[in-house]
Amino acid sequence: MATPAQKSELLEQARAHYAADMLLKQTYGRIEDDSFKGCSVGCHLRHIKPDFDNDHHDYTDKHGIVARYYGYPEWLALLQDAIFEGLPNGESAKWHVHLAETLAGLNDNHDWQSTLHRVHVAILRVSYHTAGEAKEAVQAVIDLHERASRGESIEDAAWSAARSAAWSAAWSAAESAQNKRLHRLIMGDRP
Repeated sequence: MATPAQKSELLEQARAHYAADMLLKQTYGRIEDDSFKGCSVGCHLRHIKPDFDNDHHDYTDKHGIVARYYGYPEWLALLQDAIFEGLPNGESAKWHVHLAETLAGLNDNHDWQSTLHRVHVAILRVSYHTAGEAKEAVQAVIDLHERASRGESIEDAAWSAARSAAWSAAWSAAESAQNKRLHRLIMGDRP
């Protein structure tokens, strides 16, 4: 749980990173023209550990260090990193500040487990549209995460059944794709 002081520091640092043009994709951190530049997680790590730069320090727990320091879950630091890297240049730097603003505005007793389930739902909804024959399995997992995000306790057996159905659908899709490739290979480019 983030304290008000942690949230305030996170926001202050994110704004400082943006103002100093420190944010740079594809590196946790490096020195460029006597100035540190790094990704969203890397800039926070540099604040926490001022001697950090990727060329001289290989912290294996970068995301965990940042998450623990600022009081949010490690999965969010990993997601923070992935989203920052996936956004276009310029947008990623703005998003770094927007995330800090959002985190600073959360209640001190924010329910991170519910948030994690909502993140899973959002990701699965995107993949649902391309799931083909696996749509039913994807929807079953979405339904479980939606229920869990509302605080409902889900039996292990339900998660296990959804996991099995998802794996089965994934294997079936992989085999189908492999069979189509094999058919094209044998038949040449003919339909």
